[in-house]
Amino acid sequence: MDNKKLITLGFTWLVIQTIISCGIFVTFPQMASYAVSKDSFSIIEKQLQRIEQKVDIILGSNL
Repeated sequence: MDNKKLITLGFTWLVIQTIISCGIFVTFPQMASYAVSKDSFSIIEKQLQRIEQKVDIILGSNL
């Protein structure tokens, strides 16, 4: 019985490691690269709004 548990645990560990190495799951260090502070996000949002307004002005003047 102990050999079956050991083999099962080993196989489970191998499957999990294979799935992680294939990139199916996102690990914490990968998630950290997507993290943005609220202040930074707010700045980016304001810049995008200004760009959108400029594009609207440019497109409006060409019509």
